[in-house]
Amino acid sequence: MLNKNDTVLIICHYTQLEDRVNSIGPPQDLRRFLLKRVKRITYILLPFPYAVDNRCYIDIYENGKLIKAKKTFRLRGPDLLQYLLHPLIILYFSLFTSPFTVCFALDNLSTLSVLPLRLIKITKKLVYFSIDYTAYRFQSKILNFLYHAADKIACATADINWVQSQPMLNIKKTKKFFIGNQAVFHEVPTGFPKRDITVLPIGKIDRYHLVFAGVLLEKQGLQLVIEALPKLLSYFPKLLLTIIGSGDYEDELKRITKKYNVNRFVNFTGYIANHRKIEDILTKCGIGLAPYKPDPSSYTYFASPIKPKIYLGCGLPVIITNVPSFAQEIDKHKAGIIINYSRESLIKAIKIILKSSKTYATFREAALNLSKQCDTEVILQNALSKTF
Repeated sequence: MLNKNDTVLIICHYTQLEDRVNSIGPPQDLRRFLLKRVKRITYILLPFPYAVDNRCYIDIYENGKLIKAKKTFRLRGPDLLQYLLHPLIILYFSLFTSPFTVCFALDNLSTLSVLPLRLIKITKKLVYFSIDYTAYRFQSKILNFLYHAADKIACATADINWVQSQPMLNIKKTKKFFIGNQAVFHEVPTGFPKRDITVLPIGKIDRYHLVFAGVLLEKQGLQLVIEALPKLLSYFPKLLLTIIGSGDYEDELKRITKKYNVNRFVNFTGYIANHRKIEDILTKCGIGLAPYKPDPSSYTYFASPIKPKIYLGCGLPVIITNVPSFAQEIDKHKAGIIINYSRESLIKAIKIILKSSKTYATFREAALNLSKQCDTEVILQNALSKTF
């Protein structure tokens, strides 16, 4: 197990710059978990080419406190060129705070970038932490080939492979690279910091308040919910829908809301950077929505999405399509309902959960019980004990 004498390097990509204190997700949770457990953390943030602020950032923590923060110039040029710059930036930043007991690289390119550091003993152990996977990462066949080749090499050359779900583990183990056997695999699903959430008594929530939190993309399936609202309101006139987040599909969702004349029942909050504020909203709502649109190219099939787990931690029964494997856990524990991607199935599920106050309370209790298995502290403690 890591201790107070150890130093850690964490490398990840970002789309939107995080709130350094309150944001959550695999890299942020890992950083937060280790802050008071190790001597030093070097945390490198690399932008996806489509990120709004496309600079690279480095945060250096000593004994749990941020002591230094640096950033690069804005990256310009074609996507491929920007990705090719990342290894150079990683190596440059890493030299400031090396050596490292361990490096956690949260994508295949970053994993390959750190290999020179391991070869010259600047980092002792390399963990490839796969937080997403898809068969069609890029539209370009050449880029897609390079992506999967890099992934195979990363799996083969890392000391340990952490993957987020059993489906991801299964598919990665079947794609061995010719240079040798893969490193050991451990399933390390996404969790959430349960201790940060204050669950309200059931009497202080509105069970007729539906909520979604996340990036607004077509694949999230929110259009299905809005299209079902007129029918749902005929059964439950008090029904409300809050949509937390922003994204490419936001304008289309607002257009659909107007088309179905349900504007006064739908609240778009926009992007909220502080996750504590998001949790404050969620804990007052009644049902969490995760109606992922079935799509074989979606990352969600192989991922361990955090959204339904946060819903559970806030006491929300979850309505979810059978896209991520975690949907089966929700169904097994009766903490929500798996639906087909159809308005009829969605309406039926909401009618079941809201059938009576007693029925709703049973779903809510099951949601809170299942959420105990999703606590970041438990997940990372278990993963690190297997790794060191």
